Amino acid sequence: DALPAADVKNMVNKIAELCHDSCSSAVRCKAVEALGCLLDCAHAQDAMRKVLPAVLGLRVSDSAKRVRLASLSILLDLHERVRTVLPFYEAVEVTQLLRLLASDPEEEVRGKVSRLLLSSYIPSEEEGASFVMALLQQQPEAGKGFCRHARRAGCDAGTVSRIIREL
Repeated sequence: DALPAADVKNMVNKIAELCHDSCSSAVRCKAVEALGCLLDCAHAQDAMRKVLPAVLGLRVSDSAKRVRLASLSILLDLHERVRTVLPFYEAVEVTQLLRLLASDPEEEVRGKVSRLLLSSYIPSEEEGASFVMALLQQQPEAGKGFCRHARRAGCDAGTVSRIIREL
């Protein structure tokens, strides 16, 4: 917060441009990571609300695994730590996250998506089975992927057992 707000806003916009570099996945990855570093900066938050949906909406489906993972890390930070910027589901549509969960070739990517969606689909032990069943019915592949990763994503064993019994 030592820089003037206008300078921070310009920096966020320049970094956001680099997130779309067509020549280098390394540049895209570092630019996404740089945006993640700015999440806590009070002067950056207004600019971040504007650029994150445009950046993350594309980068979660990037061809490079490390760019997808960096993008998902920002979404996790928005969900778990820095809620003042914007909700993760306003940065990336949940349907896009479910497509990743269903079809991304990387286990690590699917695991991060499961962690991100865990509290949405299993808000409590009591409600978990009905939400997971609805997911399985509406998006079978995403539902299977979510179920495979729920325990590693942080769902406690008792809740997983109850959901399995109720399904």
